[in-house]
Amino acid sequence: MDIQLVYNFHLLFGNFKSNLAIWRQQETIVLWIFLAILFVCVVLGFLIRIFFLSIKHQFENKLASSNLIHAHEIQLQLATINSVEHERKRLAAELHDAILSQLTIIRMKIQMDTDLALIDQKLEYCIEDTRRISHDLFPPMLEEKLLEELLWECLSVWKKKFTISIRNDVRHQKIFAMIIKLHVVRIMQELCMNIFKHADASTIDARIRITEKRNIIYIADNGKGFDTKKEIGLGLKNIQNRIKLIHGNYKIKHGGGTRFIIIF
Repeated sequence: MDIQLVYNFHLLFGNFKSNLAIWRQQETIVLWIFLAILFVCVVLGFLIRIFFLSIKHQFENKLASSNLIHAHEIQLQLATINSVEHERKRLAAELHDAILSQLTIIRMKIQMDTDLALIDQKLEYCIEDTRRISHDLFPPMLEEKLLEELLWECLSVWKKKFTISIRNDVRHQKIFAMIIKLHVVRIMQELCMNIFKHADASTIDARIRITEKRNIIYIADNGKGFDTKKEIGLGLKNIQNRIKLIHGNYKIKHGGGTRFIIIF
């Protein structure tokens, strides 16, 4: 009886130890599974955080870029408005100084019954100035004419004030959009006006080269030049804005006058 009891006790204790080992093994497996799941969750959380930070960074960059573009558009609009107002002021001054003053003199000469040849000369000046101002407002036959023809007409109105030299180097015949031709003509008009007002020059040398890949316009004078380090005037700002609109760039060189090179 005692032997049987001892045997049963040993059997029960042995089963308990065996079951305890199995339980411990199962707890270890569960622990490792838990740790693995925890590790995966941490990694996923880290990756999700990186993803959202990346999305946030991209959004902030796009927002900053959009704000920059918007600010640039506003700046261009303001520059365009200033350019229009500047052009109106210039045309009003030219109408007053070049035409109204001449007509006033003609009227006085007629009232005084003076030399008809002098009156005819004054009328010729009025006609020429009227034609030049009309061309400045909108070049005639803009859509039909070639770019080099428009540049020649733009410069030819100054032939009584400057000795003008024009050279064309057309290596590839292009059909430019009307808006491109208009911007180029406006740039040339502004450059000629700057030379007339500020350069104290007597000659203008203009060249245009048209190739398949790019186009170059060169205009030089023999005047005193100007300091580009000083504050840029409205005229040069208008030129810069128009060059941007035709997706071009420019260079200004000094020495024996001023040389302005436009590449677009």
